[in-house]
Amino acid sequence: MADWQTRLRESAYTPQGGPRRTFKCYMMRRDVTLRGTVHEFPGVDDAYVQRTGNGPRRYPLLCYFSGPNHDLEALAFEAAVLAPGVGTLEHGRFGPVRVVPFGDVGRREDLVTEANQTILEVTFWTTLEAIYPTADANPQNEILAAIASFNLASGQQFENVVNLASATNKAIEKATINSMLKSVGAAFDGISSSVASVRKVIADAQETINLGMDVLIGKPLVLAQQISNLIQAPSRALAGLESRLDGYGLMFDSIFGSTPGLPANRIDETTSLGSIRQRVANDWHTADLFALNAMAGSILTVTAQPLDDKGRPVRGPIFQNRRQAVAAAAVIEEQLTELIEWRDTQLAAIASLPALGKDQVDSGEAYQTIRFAAALTIGNLVQQSFALIPERSITINRPRTIVDVCAQVYRKVDSRLDFLINTNDLSGDEILELPAGRKIVYYNAA
Repeated sequence: MADWQTRLRESAYTPQGGPRRTFKCYMMRRDVTLRGTVHEFPGVDDAYVQRTGNGPRRYPLLCYFSGPNHDLEALAFEAAVLAPGVGTLEHGRFGPVRVVPFGDVGRREDLVTEANQTILEVTFWTTLEAIYPTADANPQNEILAAIASFNLASGQQFENVVNLASATNKAIEKATINSMLKSVGAAFDGISSSVASVRKVIADAQETINLGMDVLIGKPLVLAQQISNLIQAPSRALAGLESRLDGYGLMFDSIFGSTPGLPANRIDETTSLGSIRQRVANDWHTADLFALNAMAGSILTVTAQPLDDKGRPVRGPIFQNRRQAVAAAAVIEEQLTELIEWRDTQLAAIASLPALGKDQVDSGEAYQTIRFAAALTIGNLVQQSFALIPERSITINRPRTIVDVCAQVYRKVDSRLDFLINTNDLSGDEILELPAGRKIVYYNAA
């Protein structure tokens, strides 16, 4: 399989409030109009071109369905396309984007020359989800586009700096990757064991890497992309958002404290043999790849819509209240700060190594892209928080039951009792009786 084929993903469209529909493509294309005005002047050669922004991205697709039920599958997909509202296009090349199908929808069945197949022609457009838009682009689409750019840049950077020319280097790199893959599994055991779709994605990615290691080790770019897929998979889990961020936090701690992640502690011992210096450098670049992708995973956790057990995007807001959004922004900022400090320290050590056959200077492309994505994410979370429900609190002045308190703060019990328990971390005796002096937080728009 060619390298470009490994980067293709399943294509699907999920309409607003409808089921996910998969399809296959004859072609993959993306168009965008660069808006502006050309000013021409009499007697003056050339012209002044004034750019005024970018138009919506357009994804014209030839979607085909084949097999004994191709006509029914095409009919169901056509119904999804005709449904009103903003949907999610999972593009095989460009990833998930929020879109609206627009323009003519053509359906073709060539019963004589190409029987057993139905083709639908449809164009998906990105859209501003506001009737009175500002000059800003859709932040979610821009963040996801930045992550897509990062995925490519990080793979290319890994290919450019890691040295796997010798059999010895390859064998050592295999051991390093296997060790770090275990840290990914350990960080997300709790989440992946409870969500079937994420468990399957992680298992498939691990199997692809393990079974294909002998081939992948000779193709650093493809290897890096497979590692990216694995690390970022838990970000779309339906399990608690805080749990997913905690998982990536544990992964950061594991990488930052690992032997590959601390070349500064190994340089003094490795100045005599070039082979050992090369191992230190390769180990560092592998740890750096894992850490940068962990940052991408945290960003996707608070940006991308989670997937249910069948792999379908779950509609609805990612955050339920203002505190969650602000806390998530703080976590992203803290993780980015720790990542920058760690990389600055360790890169200084790597730069001190003598020439190793490959340039050890960080090109900065992957780092700059992930930093840009993180900055967009923090700003988007803060902006979202202004429209979310603020946190309120009361202090219990006498022993009370959670049913009593729930009725007071939410004016209903059955639909809000579990929410009250979860948002206040109530357990044990507190579920039976809340003691005097206990602070209770609640989120009520009224």
